[in-house]
Formats: sequence, structure tokens, C-alpha cells
Amino acid sequence: MKKILAILLAGVMSVTAFGFNASAVEKTDAEIQQEKLGYILNLNKDIWLDCAVIYDGVWPSIMDNAREVYDTDGLSADEYTVALKQVYDMYYDAPLVNIEYAEATYKNALKEENYNNWYSENEWNDFQEKLKNLGDAFDYYYAHKNEFPCNQLTKAFKEMMTSYNKMTNAYTVKGDVNGDGEVNIEDATLVQKYVAHIENLTGAQKMLTNEKNYENITVTTATNLQKHIVGLEPEFKNNDIFIDEQRCVSSLDDTLRWYNYCNFNICPRRNDVTSGTYIDNNFICMDKIFGYRIWCDKNGYDYL
Repeated sequence: MKKILAILLAGVMSVTAFGFNASAVEKTDAEIQQEKLGYILNLNKDIWLDCAVIYDGVWPSIMDNAREVYDTDGLSADEYTVALKQVYDMYYDAPLVNIEYAEATYKNALKEENYNNWYSENEWNDFQEKLKNLGDAFDYYYAHKNEFPCNQLTKAFKEMMTSYNKMTNAYTVKGDVNGDGEVNIEDATLVQKYVAHIENLTGAQKMLTNEKNYENITVTTATNLQKHIVGLEPEFKNNDIFIDEQRCVSSLDDTLRWYNYCNFNICPRRNDVTSGTYIDNNFICMDKIFGYRIWCDKNGYDYL
């Protein structure tokens, strides 16, 4: 009987000890918020900045304040959250674009034409307006390089990209390259004419060919489309052509979906990138948002 009681007592003590250990490692709301603030700040350690003037001079003060708050133990959850939100909003609202990359994109965008009035008048006019605004921003940037805040140029760039992406993603029936509502041999013929330099295609039409390398549409592209038409390839595979095919945009709101999308019709690729839509040197701060959100999801934390 004594043995049984001893075993039971040992079991109770074990359970009790486990309960104390579990509660001992459980983090408070303040500790979690401090941990989140530390993580998003550490993401900034190796950040590469392209411009001399960052976020109209506000960036350093936000970062310095956030680091001071993080280094102070014993604050309330709300105090850590305020600093966290300031850093998060700074990354979210003012992603900085690589100037050379933006300029190469701009020059490619100037080559886009509204062949056969593919785009609606409103879509095309909005794109042309945003393209002109970006050109004006570049002119001003190079004339006033020392005092021009680069986030103003970034704003013009992302507005142009938003307009272009919405315009080229407006119609997404893959294979219907001529836009008549049907996918048939006429579409494959149009692609062949494009390859033979008889017809031209808009950026949107290139995407509808389902060729993941828009700049490399060939006879093979037309052949794959023919196979799709006769049922040998009943469904085009997901080549990440359109924004809503992107798995990585699921955590983005509507604004971020449009302006953080690199459309390779006009956005240059890195040499080692052959498919997909995202590259490393477009929005250097937006990488921080992605990394932070992935880390939060992994740990079961809210973003703010």
C-alpha cells in the first residue's frame, strides 16, 4: 500500500512540476511584443539603401526610437506595440526602389503600345498618365539628386506599376490571345504571326499565351497553345502569369498586391531568374514585411 501511495504521490508531484514549468516559460503579452519588435529590427541590420535621403529624413528617428524601446525591459505591451507599428508602417508605406532597376523598367514601359485597342481607353489613359508622372520624377531626381527624397520617385514608380498591372491583368482567359472570348486556332495563328514579326502583341496578350518568359515567345509557345486547344494539354499549368495565381500574394492587401508585382513585360529579370514574378532588388523594404509576416505566422503571432 505504501508503494502505491508513493507512486501516486510521485505522479502528482510530476504533474505539478510540469504545470509549473509550462507556466514558467509562457510569455506575457509584453514579452511577445518586445520579441516581435526585436525581430523586425534585426531584419534591418543588413538593409541596403539606394538613396541618400531616406523617407524625408524620418527613417533614422523611427529606427532609433524603436531600438531604444526594444532595449528597455519591463515596458507594457502597448509601449512595445507603438514602436513596432511605427517600424512596420514605415516598411509598408515607403518601400524604396532601386533607382537603376526602376529606370530600366520605365524605359521598357515606354515601348508598350495599345495594339488594336486591346486596352480600354480608361486603362490606357491612366497608364500613360502614370508613365508620364514617373518620367517627370526621374527628370527631377537627376536634376536635384542631393535634395530629392527618393521615396517620391518610388511613389511614382509604384503608381505606374499598379496601373500597368491592373491593365494587363484585366482579362485572364489563358489562350484567348485575340480577346474574342474563345480559345481556338485563331489564337495560335496570331502567336505564330507575332513570332514571324507580322503582328504585334500587347503585354497583356503576351501573358495570355501562358509563356512564362514573355520576352521569349517562340513557335513552341504556339505549339503548346495548339495542344491546349485540341485537348492534349487540357489545362495550362500555373506559370505564375497573373497576380491572382501568385501564392505569395495571399497575405497582401489589395494595394500591395498590385504595386509589389513585377511584370516581366517591362520589369528586367536578374540573370538567374527564368520564371515567376518576384526579384530581390525591386522593393528592398517590402522584403522585410514578407520576412516578418512569415516569422509571425510560424510562431502563431499577430502581425501587430
